[in-house]
Amino acid sequence: MSQEGERLAPSKTAAQTAGPAVASFADEIDLRAMFRTFWRRKYLLLGTITTITLITLVLVVQLAKLYSAEALVAIESQKKQIVQIEEVMPALAADLATIETQIEILRSRALAGKVIKRLKLTEDPEFNPDLRKEKPGILSIINPLGYLPPDWAAWLGYDADQGVPSEMPAAERSRELVTDAFLKKLSVRPRGRSYVISIEFDSEVPEKAALIANTISDLYLVDQLEAKYEATRRAAAWLSERLGGLRQKVLDAENAVEAYRAKAGLVQGKGVTVISQQLSELNTAFVTARADRAGTEARLRQVEQLVKTPNGIESLPEVLGSSLIIKLREQEIVLLRDEAALSTRYGDRHPKMINVHAALEDLRDKIQSEVDKIVKGLANAADMARAREGSLQKSLDELRDEAARVNSSEVRLRELQRDADANNALYEAFLSRFKETTEQEGLQQPDVRVISRAAIPTEPSFPKPAQFVGLAFVGSVLVGVLLIIVLERLDSGFRSTEQVERLSGVPALGLVPTVRSLGKARVSSGFSIEKIGAPFNEAIRTLRTALFLSDVDNPPKVILITSSIPQEGKTVLAAWLGLQAAHLKQKCLLIDCDLRRSGLPKFLGLPDNPGLVDVLSGEKSIEEVIQTEEGTGLQFLPAGKEAPSPADVLGSQRMKELLAT
Repeated sequence: MSQEGERLAPSKTAAQTAGPAVASFADEIDLRAMFRTFWRRKYLLLGTITTITLITLVLVVQLAKLYSAEALVAIESQKKQIVQIEEVMPALAADLATIETQIEILRSRALAGKVIKRLKLTEDPEFNPDLRKEKPGILSIINPLGYLPPDWAAWLGYDADQGVPSEMPAAERSRELVTDAFLKKLSVRPRGRSYVISIEFDSEVPEKAALIANTISDLYLVDQLEAKYEATRRAAAWLSERLGGLRQKVLDAENAVEAYRAKAGLVQGKGVTVISQQLSELNTAFVTARADRAGTEARLRQVEQLVKTPNGIESLPEVLGSSLIIKLREQEIVLLRDEAALSTRYGDRHPKMINVHAALEDLRDKIQSEVDKIVKGLANAADMARAREGSLQKSLDELRDEAARVNSSEVRLRELQRDADANNALYEAFLSRFKETTEQEGLQQPDVRVISRAAIPTEPSFPKPAQFVGLAFVGSVLVGVLLIIVLERLDSGFRSTEQVERLSGVPALGLVPTVRSLGKARVSSGFSIEKIGAPFNEAIRTLRTALFLSDVDNPPKVILITSSIPQEGKTVLAAWLGLQAAHLKQKCLLIDCDLRRSGLPKFLGLPDNPGLVDVLSGEKSIEEVIQTEEGTGLQFLPAGKEAPSPADVLGSQRMKELLAT
């Protein structure tokens, strides 16, 4: 066996089998085991933290400082109107879609081009890469993409010209590069859930950052006003052109109406035709005449009935209301009073009484004559009412016939009138809108306002060394912990006897640490056991003690040390147990049973003389082949010559007798 690189650990096959046990051990979250693991890997953790933190610090120092300036604009959700005129471009609605639209306008290349043109940023090396001289630094040195051919770098997504086609004209290409650099330094975002938009710009010069942020907000307001003015001018021009055509349409339609009305004889007065007006008036007169006739006939029938009733005529309203009859009645009352006065003094045949009676008769004849005239007048009025009604009925029938003839012509007239009215209404609407639009040119107001202009920043916004180094420190701790976990998962050895016992199901005597310089130290001059580290010596002593205490009454005399595959440390362990026993003045014979690749002689610094195979074959006696290690007095029986079948040799009866001896 080789004496260098030997390790007291299970084989790879055993390590693979130990995987579930290691995982189970990790899943138990044993804090002490975790602490021991991190303490064992402390140099890896400290190295990772130091390396990543220092690299980050160097990179932060190399980064160019940027200053951020911020301007705030607010969308007016409630706009004041001097007059109630509908605008060509309505006010912005304060909703999420509108805010996102305004943000995209602020990020647009058109607005960026206006700012670049006003501030002449194409002549600024900060934005124009053609004017900028790159300073060699650690960032350019450690950037692997900088060493690749341009085609390869572009294929990997790294393009120094920002993807601008090289076949573009030089001026346009430079302008596009400046615009790309400008937009990369611009940040536009809403402020929380408000109607405020933040315009933030980064620059290497603090004054320039504030100037550009304020210029963007100013040009944004100007752009809004220009858009409104332009929309108003276009609307006014279109309305003016449209009004000319509509005016002609209105004139043509009205002329067609009047021409057809004149041709059809539909003379109009007060908004209606003359025939319609006459028909309406005649119909009204006919209704009135019929009502008068009915009333007159009713009064006449009433009078006729009263005439047949004694003294009934006197209750007639016309009789009661006649002034002549009233006077005659008054005279009758006077005569009746005189008659009554004379009757007390004279008889009926007295001349005075006769005169009074004659006067009363004459007066009553006059009253009756007046009543007869009233009755006859009512009869005449009834006849006249009937005649007037008949005349009106005849005229009305004739006029209706004429109106029926005219109605057929009015259908076409109404059609022409509707067309004229529609054209006129459309013309009036366009004319009104044209006047409103022309008046709006002097009333335009932006829908946004600047609520906070950008101030000159006093401290750089990027990079922030404390933040970067702090994040790098935290990240390096996480990376170090992750590396430790990965290494622990990939570790093929055992870290405790508990792991071994859980895996194998048999008691474990102990663990022996790896000492890679053990072989070289062993063959060097002046070697002694005390020169090897205390942990290794202590582990060997613990293992030796555990072996002998495994059966106190009958301690083991023969101890076999073997492994499943080479390079697992059985040679070192066997030799060191023997050296420890010899160092403690105990009688011990170390037998090398590795008949294929013996490594004990080289490890002990002894010659590979005849040994075990020679004794078992009977060619040598055991006393002839035993060697003694000078430093400790350890007795050693080498393997000897090569055996054709090591398994048969070691399993032979002679081997059993030798071990018993």
